[in-house]
Amino acid sequence: MESIQELREICQSTRPSIFKDPLSKIYYFLSIYFTWIFLKLNFSANQVTIFSAFIAFLGGLLISLDNKFLILFGGICFHLFAIFDMCDGEVARYRNQGGVNGHFLDWYMHFLVPSFLVMGLFLASLDRIGNSFLIIIFISALLTPILLKSIQSAGWTVIAWTILRNKLSDEKERKIFFEEKNKLISSKSSKAMRLILTSPFEDRWAALLIIILPSIDLFFFFLNLQFLDYRLYWLIYVGIFGPFLIYFKIKEILNNSSLQKALLRIEDPNYQVKLPDDDFI
Repeated sequence: MESIQELREICQSTRPSIFKDPLSKIYYFLSIYFTWIFLKLNFSANQVTIFSAFIAFLGGLLISLDNKFLILFGGICFHLFAIFDMCDGEVARYRNQGGVNGHFLDWYMHFLVPSFLVMGLFLASLDRIGNSFLIIIFISALLTPILLKSIQSAGWTVIAWTILRNKLSDEKERKIFFEEKNKLISSKSSKAMRLILTSPFEDRWAALLIIILPSIDLFFFFLNLQFLDYRLYWLIYVGIFGPFLIYFKIKEILNNSSLQKALLRIEDPNYQVKLPDDDFI
């Protein structure tokens, strides 16, 4: 079996991490050690992907419990999922198993995992459901992560369909299509403010919150102080503002011509792909 350094050369040098934020760098540094274990256990890339989803599901169950230490461990499970999400690609590169099937399974897991976290918040707050308004809020919270992922997925599906249909268009239509490229204007918003407001909805930042908040809760517990029921308030926040976030994301995509720009990037043979930005609409 190769050493960790040799595995980094085989599994990571051919595709360095496309995410440059500090959290992803930590995941990327740690992932190779787990990849070594998965290779030792003779896991396939798809088996790693499925196992990572099971870990996230376990995390959702743990954060629904009343034990503060188990809640914290549940939060750690979501970070383990993020690490394993890198491991499946590393195992695939080591075994030369990469392909569209693996990408499909990997993408599908990103629909499930945010729902597991909200599921845990929901189960933790079940005894608080006392009126119709709260029931609507909780249902909204459960649907929000799935609908947010659906926006991204539906966007790329439409782009793929459009490419196929463009193959039927004549050269005149294609010329007009590419001339539109220079007319597209993008808008910028405050990234810091957006991150703060949307972190409870985003995969990796929500996973970070579910580590920070239980840690604060434990700190208060050791001081014999009472901390707020963050799971309930988190769920209410997602349930109330989730539909608004979905609306604004769809509005932003339409107003900024994001689908058109993504389509042009794919159709233009001279375009140089820039990851991770080009992964997203």
